[in-house]
Amino acid sequence: MNPNFAQAYNNRGVARIKLKDYTGAIEDLNQALQIEPNFLQAYLNRAYRGST
Repeated sequence: MNPNFAQAYNNRGVARIKLKDYTGAIEDLNQALQIEPNFLQAYLNRAYRGST
């Protein structure tokens, strides 16, 4: 995985949410946001994780 590709971290975060690996999901979504701070979808996915 390209370490500078925020979309990849976001997608893996979503997959981890579906697998109930919430710790891993938050780590991936945070990494996506570190790479691309204005990545709205990553914020939304992180919020979704918080609501489960």
